[in-house]
Amino acid sequence: MKTGKGTLIVFLIVAATLLVFSSSIEAAVPPQLKASKTITPSSAKACNNLTIKIRLEGIGEPSLAPTPADIVLLIDRSGSMKGQKLADAKTAAKTFVDLQGSNNRAELISFAGSAIIEVQFTTMTADGKTTVKNAIDKLTSVDKTNIYEAIEKANSELETKGRDNVLLVEILLTDGRPTTGNTKTDDIIDLAVSANATGIRIYTIGLGSDVDANLLSSIANATGGKYYFAPTSADLQAIYTEISLEISKIVGTSIKVHEELPTTLVSYNNDATVAPSTVQGGKLTWNVGTLNVGEVWQVTFTVHAIKDVLVDPTAIQTKVEYILAEASHTMDVPTGIIARDVSAVEQVASKTTATAGEIVQVNVTVKNFGSKSETFSVGVYYNDLSVATRSVTLSAGATSVLTFNWNTTNVTPGTYNISAKVDTGNLLTETNETNNVCLKPLYVTITTGGFGFPFLLLALLAVFVAIAVLLPVLGIAERRAPPPTRPPVARPVRWIPRFRPTPGIGFWRRRVVCPVCFMPVQYDPVSKRWYCPYCQRYC
Repeated sequence: MKTGKGTLIVFLIVAATLLVFSSSIEAAVPPQLKASKTITPSSAKACNNLTIKIRLEGIGEPSLAPTPADIVLLIDRSGSMKGQKLADAKTAAKTFVDLQGSNNRAELISFAGSAIIEVQFTTMTADGKTTVKNAIDKLTSVDKTNIYEAIEKANSELETKGRDNVLLVEILLTDGRPTTGNTKTDDIIDLAVSANATGIRIYTIGLGSDVDANLLSSIANATGGKYYFAPTSADLQAIYTEISLEISKIVGTSIKVHEELPTTLVSYNNDATVAPSTVQGGKLTWNVGTLNVGEVWQVTFTVHAIKDVLVDPTAIQTKVEYILAEASHTMDVPTGIIARDVSAVEQVASKTTATAGEIVQVNVTVKNFGSKSETFSVGVYYNDLSVATRSVTLSAGATSVLTFNWNTTNVTPGTYNISAKVDTGNLLTETNETNNVCLKPLYVTITTGGFGFPFLLLALLAVFVAIAVLLPVLGIAERRAPPPTRPPVARPVRWIPRFRPTPGIGFWRRRVVCPVCFMPVQYDPVSKRWYCPYCQRYC
């Protein structure tokens, strides 16, 4: 019984250990680059500033997926390295070789008065490692120190023979200062700057108190590498081991950060904490180089708002390019600066007066004045009542005309204010909402349809008036009435001369006519009145 309990306890301990171990394995992540970006404040009025911060960080476990690398070992074998120094340097270099994975390659260059390629690039298989270590063992010390030529030759080898999309590394070990060849400090640093431009990282190791620490630090810093000081040769092995671990912690090489500012909205204030490598209009580029697990790179700068702007957490205006595990990668970093402004520009009706029951077409012109594509609603209203609502998608700067059919059936006769509105649900956060309702006035009058009693009454009255006024003129004037019975006292009217014109034209005369039928009338001397024989009445 006791044995059973003991077995159970052991089993539980082992199971718990395996669970913890498996959980730690699952939680581990390979080396990777993490990028983030923040912009404050979340909005800005024209003429105000916004602050942008871009941050890169190396995260993950170094041992899970070391980055492939082509490595050049530069070993000083000048006269001052003779004896224990060179012996310890050989031991440390061979330890470094043993730590390399099979996806790495190594080349050996020794330098004294000149630089010599001892072994070309060799893959770090078991046989390859043996080849490189045998070459290291054969190094012997001679005269002077030509650091310039050593770096120059290593740069050339990596540039011409290095593989694409891998880490390019030089590890320079020296115990002294440049004593031959080009010994100018600035020229040697320029070589490092050139190396950095092609993606080469240089680690430098200064052995002993005679080294030029400033020069070696400058070389390393110019390429994103690191300078190590070894007081004695016994410290070399630990340094080479640390460099090997540094290489395995790479989360990206040839890292570049590209920021493309929307120049119609903001302008760069030229105040970045890390100066951009290039600035072309609103395009800013930083050559970051190489980043390891646990390392952080960040830049902060401000921009000036040209117009009212918003911060959009989904907008992509920053990209990070880098190389990892022999592959090129591009990372989009969200959060950007935008303007959101949709507008109802114009509204036009097919008719401004319509009979109830007719269809009135209303054409609405809408435009996206913002800097990103927008999907939004558009509605048309008569007074406060809705005609219809539709959805439209417009790219930045695009315009569209939407047609709405207003069915006026059952619409009470009257004059209505027609209004078009965008973003009817107020779902967008805009920099300008004053133009959401069309400001151009539009009125449509709806009248009663059909022929009702009042209309017929007015129409008949108009007809009777027309007959009473026009019929005597049009009808009677076209015929001659039979001569009526002349009153006994009546006599024809005389022709009365009006005036005498110039001889040769004739005499103009005027006659008296009836004011009703416009026919000649007769004068009755008894009643001393004019009589119209056609109308048979006195005038």
